[in-house]
Amino acid sequence: ATLIRTPAWIVVALSAVMGVLAISSRASTARFWFKYVAGDDGMPVFLFLDRFGLFLTALALGQVSGVILGYLLQRRFEKSHLLMTGGAIKVVGIAIFYLLPLDAVWLQTLAQYGVGVGFGMLMVLSFSMFTDIAEYIDWKNGQQMTGLVVSASIFAVKIGMGLGGALPGFVLSLTGFDPAAEQSAEALAGIDFAFAVMPVLILLPAGLALTFYRLDRRTIAQVETELAQRRDSPV
Repeated sequence: ATLIRTPAWIVVALSAVMGVLAISSRASTARFWFKYVAGDDGMPVFLFLDRFGLFLTALALGQVSGVILGYLLQRRFEKSHLLMTGGAIKVVGIAIFYLLPLDAVWLQTLAQYGVGVGFGMLMVLSFSMFTDIAEYIDWKNGQQMTGLVVSASIFAVKIGMGLGGALPGFVLSLTGFDPAAEQSAEALAGIDFAFAVMPVLILLPAGLALTFYRLDRRTIAQVETELAQRRDSPV
């Protein structure tokens, strides 16, 4: 009940769900996109990696870079602004990937690396903001519930992962996708939509939700100072 009455937690949880949902939707349809839309034959293009493997590797490397970048920048900038920036990087990366020629392997890999950077920023900043929210609740209501805040937030992220696997399947089934047959124009459009368009449409309301986040750096600094004073004072 306390979490539901805390707008900051709702905003960050929704953004985390949508951010993970966008990435999961993209990842779960990537193999179909490479095979049926890009016409990839599955042969290695770099060392032992085929295009799909290169796609996932770029995402992972970008995510690590984004985690480091987000961690360093949060010391100087508002976390909500950085989180929106990370979402914008993801949107731009997805859009660039989609607009490139189908055989532009290395430019697509670079764009996907950018998507990973945005996703990494989302992950590290979201969990940092969740701990800020736990301290805020403690400061405001006197309830120490860090464990509940973080566990509920992880549950929200898992919801995003689950939906990210389910929604693309729903879209593909609606457009007549059949992995055992030659794909129709409608099925190819469905793959394109689930791989590129739907993730962007999901990320836009996530950014909008973050405009309602009100726990800025000054407020959190006040919360931390006053909590420290309470804990140091004799009972």
